[in-house]
Formats: sequence, C-alpha cells, structure tokens
Amino acid sequence: MVFEMYPPVQRGGAVAKKITELALKTVESAGQNSQLALKLDTLLEDAGLEDVQEASCTAPVGWDGEVGELAIQDAMLTLEQLRRPFVALGGMTDAEFDQLLAAYRAECTARQAYFLWFNACGR
Repeated sequence: MVFEMYPPVQRGGAVAKKITELALKTVESAGQNSQLALKLDTLLEDAGLEDVQEASCTAPVGWDGEVGELAIQDAMLTLEQLRRPFVALGGMTDAEFDQLLAAYRAECTARQAYFLWFNACGR
C-alpha cells in the first residue's frame, strides 16, 4: 500500500496558496513529481501489480481535535525542514518565514482547512 498527500491544502486562503506555490517550486526544482498522489494507481499498475484499488480521505489541519492538531504539527515540522529552499525561492528573510508559518497555522485553523490523502494497494 502507498499513501501520499496531495500538496495543496484545501479550503486555505492566501497564505496557504503562497506556501503551496513554494512547496511546488521546491519539489519541482529537485526534479520530483508534485502530482504523485494523483497517480498512485497508475504507478502500481505500471510496476506490475494487479487488482489495484485507490481511495482518498481528508484530514483536518489545525482544527477538529487531536487529528487536526497532529496534522498541523506535522505540517509545521515539514515546513521548518523546508526553511532554506523556501527562504531562497520566496526571497524572504528568516523572520518573514517565521511570520508566514504563524499565519499559515492561524489561517488553516480559522478556515477549517484540510489535506487530501490518497492511497492505493494491489497484489
């Protein structure tokens, strides 16, 4: 089974859009596929698996209890690891990056944003 998040946070605002743009630039500048989550079934079929099944689910980001809190904590840790490329690609200072992260957390909570997760399995 493979499990992958689709990068854009859903129901986000302007801050989430900026972070998504920076994330996509970072992924693509590393030669990676930013649309991988949308192709899991095809990847498994191309690898020779049969009876491939695909499903998706949503996860709240920063709201709706423990799951939402875990999702925002995970997002913050991931984004912190991307500080260098985001600062470089976004033409911002470390202080501006810190402000961006704080605004992202607040926006996701206020707008009840969520992530889309896709999974696929086969035999």
